[in-house]
Amino acid sequence: MLLRSGALKKTIPVPCVALLALWFGHSATAPAGENSMNVQCRIQTTENSNFVRLDAIAVSPVTAAGTYRFLVLKRNTSGSSQNLQSGRFALMAGHEEILTTVVLEAAAHNAYEASLEVESDKGTVTCTAP
Repeated sequence: MLLRSGALKKTIPVPCVALLALWFGHSATAPAGENSMNVQCRIQTTENSNFVRLDAIAVSPVTAAGTYRFLVLKRNTSGSSQNLQSGRFALMAGHEEILTTVVLEAAAHNAYEASLEVESDKGTVTCTAP
């Protein structure tokens, strides 16, 4: 379909729109994986010749509880995948917790995007990888 400007209009399939909404839809997030209430998140990547392992990690200096969403999108010559994992967690003060793990084939090196959102009674924080 042509728009009035003469440019082609591109459509995005509904499942992709839903994933993009999850990926970008929360405005109350801190870009560096940390917020003013000290809940922190990170995505730890471990790579070897057999796989790429992504660990979704949260830590807080005080006891915290809440929910998480971990989205991993992968696209390379072997195909594409979308993985969304979510659940509840409880953090003990000062203890790092692996919330969930996603393992991709080794060929996924530099071919994925991951986003972790941690929402707790201390606030909401988002981190990404790579």
